[in-house]
Amino acid sequence: MNSSKGIIGLTTDIIDNLAANFVVTPKKVITNGVSEKSYAFTKFKPFDGNNLELIFSGSSYLEWHGLERLTDSLNKLRTHIKINLNIVGTFPTNKLRSTNANFNIIYHGLLDCKKSEKIFRNCNLAIGTLALYTKGMQEASPLKSREYFCRGIPFIKAYYDTDIDKYAEMKQFCLDFPDNNSEIDFNQVIEFIKDMSSQTYDVALRMRELAIEKLNWTIKVKEYFDFLEI
Repeated sequence: MNSSKGIIGLTTDIIDNLAANFVVTPKKVITNGVSEKSYAFTKFKPFDGNNLELIFSGSSYLEWHGLERLTDSLNKLRTHIKINLNIVGTFPTNKLRSTNANFNIIYHGLLDCKKSEKIFRNCNLAIGTLALYTKGMQEASPLKSREYFCRGIPFIKAYYDTDIDKYAEMKQFCLDFPDNNSEIDFNQVIEFIKDMSSQTYDVALRMRELAIEKLNWTIKVKEYFDFLEI
C-alpha cells in the first residue's frame, strides 16, 4: 500500500482509516453512483392513513441491512394501520417473523425489472440500511439508497451517507435513525410519509432529478479520470 501512488475510497471513513496506517497521497473519496437508465421512475404511492406498504430491495440477506431491527420494531407497534413489508431479493424466510396481527412480511424473491417496478409503484416508503453498526461502520454509500432516489421513493436509514447527507435538499427525502439497535419509532415514520404524501409527484420528481444531478455515474467516472490526472 505504501508504494501506491494514490488511494480512492468509497467513504471518508475508509480514506481516514487508510491514511492512519499508510503514507499515501493523494487520496480521494468517490462514492457509489447510479444510472437513471437502470431504474424506471416508479415514484411512490401516497399513504392513505390506513395501509402502509414498505419495500426493501437487496440482492441477498446481510445482517447490516437491519431487517431484524425493523421487524422487531414493527412487532411492538400498536396501531390500526395495516403494514406490509415487501422484500425483493434472495432472503431466507426463517430470519424474520411477524407477531403483530397488523404487520405482514411478503417475500417476492428475485424479480425482473417489470415485476420489481410494479411493486415499487404500489409502495409508500422504502427501507435503507438500518444496522451498519454491526460492521463497525457509521458511513456508507449503499446502492439501494441511490436506487430509491432514482426511482423517486422516500426512505428511512440509520447511517451517514457520504453523498446524501452533504446536501440539505437530499436529506429531506429520507428519515434518519441512530446507527444502533434502538427501536425504530414508527410514529415518526408515519408522520414523515404523511408529509411526503402531501406532495407526492413533486417529491418523486425532485428525487429523480437529484439522482441525476448528484449521484449519476457520469459524475463519478469524471471524478475518477480527474483524479488519475493529478
